[in-house]
Amino acid sequence: MGSYKNRLLLSRMKPLCVDTPSVLRDTLLAKCQRNNVHLTIIHAPAGYGKTIFLIQCFQQLREQLQHACWLRLDETMDDPILLSIYLINIISRTGLIQKEFIDVADKGFEGLEQEEVLNLVINCISELKQPITIFLDDYHLISKEFTQKIICKLVESTPDYIRFIVASRKLPSALKGRLQISRSYSEVSSHDLALSVTEISEFFSLANNVNISDELTRALYSKTKGWAAAIKFAKAWFNEGNEVNLNTLDDCTKGFTTLISTQIFE
Repeated sequence: MGSYKNRLLLSRMKPLCVDTPSVLRDTLLAKCQRNNVHLTIIHAPAGYGKTIFLIQCFQQLREQLQHACWLRLDETMDDPILLSIYLINIISRTGLIQKEFIDVADKGFEGLEQEEVLNLVINCISELKQPITIFLDDYHLISKEFTQKIICKLVESTPDYIRFIVASRKLPSALKGRLQISRSYSEVSSHDLALSVTEISEFFSLANNVNISDELTRALYSKTKGWAAAIKFAKAWFNEGNEVNLNTLDDCTKGFTTLISTQIFE
């Protein structure tokens, strides 16, 4: 009972603090905030800015005084009881949840079978009287098929005014499944997350700005295809005092090629 509650990490129930200025993705934000979409999946390999974009979306909803809650998933949440306790706890932060559900979760769902726990969480969310958006980051870290089925059933069994926004390095096909056909569904892919030429120019003009020409911006887009990690690396590289011109771009390219092979996709 107590052991489960002691395993909860508050840092997983709120977005990370990001100090680095980022480009506001207005078009994508509008897509993710459509009220008629029950499930949105954001999927792309590492370095495309999924979490940064997710944080922007979460913060904008909160600024609009809409109910939103956040859970950053990891391998420990392959334990369905722990996952369920986390879900009840993040929803309780909105003030919408009935106290009886909180009390049962705080006791570790003592005496309940796993199927009963899942039904209780579904009932808890289904009885929310106001719209809410539930953010689930790092879905790819959930590895057990049973745990994935729990999340799938949770999404499938809750009302449309309960919105889920899920971020993952891989497209979770099981989660997409019937939702694509039977429920309102939306996707944001690596193609959508790639920075445009205009957004690259805007990113370089943010704090600690580096002035780059239109020609260099287009060349950088051509070499990186808008991959956010590479753009961020290029800006840091130029900020280190390297000459900002087309001639030095090849040296910068070699640097983020090493980044790909040794850090991002090791």
